[in-house]
Amino acid sequence: MDLQANFAGLAPQLIRANVQAVVAMQYPITQLAAMMFSTRFYRQLLRGDPVDHAVQISRWRMSLAVDDKTILLRDFGTPVLYMRSHDGVIQPEAKPLPAEAPEVPTTSPGDAFSPYENGIRELLARLGQQHVRHSEALVYQQRLLENITLSRLYGDTDTRKAERAEVIARLNALAQAELQVTFNALCYLGTTTG
Repeated sequence: MDLQANFAGLAPQLIRANVQAVVAMQYPITQLAAMMFSTRFYRQLLRGDPVDHAVQISRWRMSLAVDDKTILLRDFGTPVLYMRSHDGVIQPEAKPLPAEAPEVPTTSPGDAFSPYENGIRELLARLGQQHVRHSEALVYQQRLLENITLSRLYGDTDTRKAERAEVIARLNALAQAELQVTFNALCYLGTTTG
């Protein structure tokens, strides 16, 4: 059974069924690349951008990650847009968000996620930008911070907890191997207990 052949015509079929727009992937892509694309894509849509512009900006952001070797070159060209609309607008006019929508705060003092944010900052500072595993730590940082942001916004589901636990396990292994200290220990540096 060829899965690519089965799904190759799905997006055009959806368009023929009067779906306004379909963003599809031409090839399998990494989870990191999918997260990069979807995070930027939905942020642009929230700002009121037309869907074609949101896809273009999201692909451009992926191209920056290709330049620094975070994702594969092929991933940049994988998302494609099928669209019925001639102007890229897929929803009735709504009041768009300001040009720079406020971001979720990187730290929320006193919440359960703040120690992880402290830990990743400490880990990156101790490794330094020239360290051979710095880019690997940056990938984990992105995954962890996205997980925390989604948990703060939409709740901490079992899936998010499992994903976070996987990232933290990898950060623990990296910190232990390179700094002889666990990531968990780095999370609580500089904090006081009452």
